[in-house]
Amino acid sequence: MSATSPPDETALAAFWAGPVFEALAPPAAGSALGQLVEQLDLAHGNGGAFFLPFQFHDAPGSAGDWFVSRNLFVDCRFFENMVTSAAFLGLFEPGAMPTHQEPMGWKMGNPYSLAGEWAFSIKAGGAFRYTHPTGAEAMRLADAAREELFGDRYEDQWVFSCTKAWNDWFFGLHWDKTWAGYDTVNQRAWILGTTDSD
Repeated sequence: MSATSPPDETALAAFWAGPVFEALAPPAAGSALGQLVEQLDLAHGNGGAFFLPFQFHDAPGSAGDWFVSRNLFVDCRFFENMVTSAAFLGLFEPGAMPTHQEPMGWKMGNPYSLAGEWAFSIKAGGAFRYTHPTGAEAMRLADAAREELFGDRYEDQWVFSCTKAWNDWFFGLHWDKTWAGYDTVNQRAWILGTTDSD
């Protein structure tokens, strides 16, 4: 592997086979992130919401580092590998969070609009109208959650979203939404998903 050419599939597969993800503690119920998940869960009454953070263990010069250091998360299937890792699947009862369907169809977002998207998801809700909190309250809560997640370090964040039902937890309807992000300073990744059904 040279500095300019990407690792081949064999090297990349070997990298992902290692224990590169470590599950971190989920947000506490009283935290801003915990309250965000609670409101998203209430707004998607027949489905729900989850937020899970992970530490990414990488080493300079590794196959994963080649992609991540260049912000090529989609190219190396970063989040697909995260949600099929032992660290992710170990958080659920066997079979409760089935393996994903590739590819997940990520679109690049940006950290500057993330709180607004979360607030909109609270207010838009799922199949049934959810009227609390107000729009202003939802925006304040969402921005507090963003602040708790990465503060004012916008330039250190990569944010993505997808609307695919990437496993059977999702209902496969238009209320499916997943956000994922990566903090380049702390090497921490996270994923937030919502779904609902009428």
